Amino acid sequence: MNKIVMNRKKLTVIVLAAATAVFLFSGFLVPVGIVAEPTATLYEYEALAENDFKVETRTLFGVRKEVSEFSMSTIDAENIEKPGAAGADSGVAELTDSKEAADSGKAESTDPKDAAAPATVTEYTFSSGKWTTSLSVPYVSAEKIISEYDGKLYQSDIIDPERVTTHLIYEDGREKEIPEEIQKIPEEGIFEKVTLPVTTACGDTNLTIDPVRAVGASLVQDGPFYETTLPSAENLTCVIRYEDGHEKETKVFTVRDPEPLREDTEVTADTFAGEATAKITIEPVTGAIADTDPGLLFQEDMLNVTGIRLQYKDGHEEHAEMDEVRLEPEAYLPLVYGDTEISFDYRGGNYAFTVRAARDTEIHKAMKDYAGEIETAKYLHLTDTIMVTINEYETDEYYYLLTHIIIDDPSQIHAGLSNDDYGGSRETPTSAAERLGWVVGINGSNFSYVTNTPTMADISIKNSQVMPDSKMTANGMEICLTNSGNLFSPQQGMTASELLAMGVTDTWCCGDTLLISNGQAVNVGIQSEQYRYPRTAIGMVRPCEYYIITAGNGGYNKGMTYDEIRDTLMSRDCGFGKCLDGGGSSSLVFEKQLLNKPAAGSERPVTDFLYFTE
Repeated sequence: MNKIVMNRKKLTVIVLAAATAVFLFSGFLVPVGIVAEPTATLYEYEALAENDFKVETRTLFGVRKEVSEFSMSTIDAENIEKPGAAGADSGVAELTDSKEAADSGKAESTDPKDAAAPATVTEYTFSSGKWTTSLSVPYVSAEKIISEYDGKLYQSDIIDPERVTTHLIYEDGREKEIPEEIQKIPEEGIFEKVTLPVTTACGDTNLTIDPVRAVGASLVQDGPFYETTLPSAENLTCVIRYEDGHEKETKVFTVRDPEPLREDTEVTADTFAGEATAKITIEPVTGAIADTDPGLLFQEDMLNVTGIRLQYKDGHEEHAEMDEVRLEPEAYLPLVYGDTEISFDYRGGNYAFTVRAARDTEIHKAMKDYAGEIETAKYLHLTDTIMVTINEYETDEYYYLLTHIIIDDPSQIHAGLSNDDYGGSRETPTSAAERLGWVVGINGSNFSYVTNTPTMADISIKNSQVMPDSKMTANGMEICLTNSGNLFSPQQGMTASELLAMGVTDTWCCGDTLLISNGQAVNVGIQSEQYRYPRTAIGMVRPCEYYIITAGNGGYNKGMTYDEIRDTLMSRDCGFGKCLDGGGSSSLVFEKQLLNKPAAGSERPVTDFLYFTE
């Protein structure tokens, strides 16, 4: 019995010893919570991240073991007392991962003036498994804000905001760059010490810039100066010298009391660094050109100078200020034929230009006599040797193009052969115009489709030569051209020799009746009043002035009667008028372009032409 009691006591002792051992062992090994402590310094306006903390489990007897996985949340204690900042309403910051928490304390605003100060996060809560703990971390306060300008700034320089840096300075000496906004930056260069307000999200400060002072200046010529012009800063460079030995080129200066340049001289300029001078050389005037109205001058014209261009050796030209030009008396006399030198005074110098007056040509007279016609012409060709105007006219009954031609010399009116070959292959007027360089021209004679030679007339003369098939006496149907530019139809029975002796160089032929002779209308008979037809006719006012009528407007429509053509030419003071070949041959070519609509629908090759050149 006693033995059994003894065994039970031993068992109890053993159980109690085992329980005690288990309790003591678990006190060392079993976690009862977690602890956290910072491994980095917390600064004002920043927050710590997860990797800035060490989190450990703890046992009953203080044994610790680092935790590899935990989560962290923050309480923005500072912002609870800063209304308007993020988290001010609740004081609780969003639970983030370690990277987001680290970034949350950084001032990233690009507009510091409008941004709230970043929070200083001091309260942190950590969780791992079923354990949670909180920690309040003390921080180092910001002591001041400093803005500085990187490098030197010299008088007249413009402030560059990119060269401004702003730092937070903490109590322990740490510096941190922060974004800023500079207020009231001058748009132009600065010349004195300036203090500018600077705004940041963490507070305001001032930026003070004291430019390096200039101690002197000099001028350098870096471009041409021209006689009679005013010296300006355009071709001068000012070199500014500064206290530290630095030199800089600038255009910030004004030339003092500029006067028109007459010779090499010294110029003075006022700069922010004081007076500066330079010896300059000038380009002298080598000639002058006058602009006149009109540009083409003739003898007996009065000179009207609208501008003068001074010329220099290097090819440069300067326009003179006309209110400072004084022309010599010869400028107010009628011009003589040829070159006339006109002197003028300008800005203390005497110069001259030359004007050339042409002889008083037919074209010059026409430009004055027919100024309105030139202004309203549908087609116009005007040079100093020829005037051509073309207008179109239409009534209910007929349509025609009226060409007015004035030439300066009789040699400008021509009789051309197709392909330059009498009796050879026929040629269209546009082809001949391209080949022979017409200004304007028309088809010529009636012709034979068999021989390709003119018909209906008895005498045929080309280029002052009587053609092989020509008869020796005229039948009166010929149109004769003389070397003086005269057009006429000969009396029936005149001989070829007589015509050549009169200076006849060419003839054309047409079976149609003569319309005007020696300034008198020719009665063409009753049939003319009813017979409208596509026609080509030429009239002469005087040698070197002619009219051409091209009647019809496509097909055989809207042609003109003989009487209508005659009366139209007489209304233009023509003293001679006669038709050339009509119908499908009727063509008007101006500057290589066919202007009328041929009756046959396309241009007809013909035997010869009448045309005008420059």
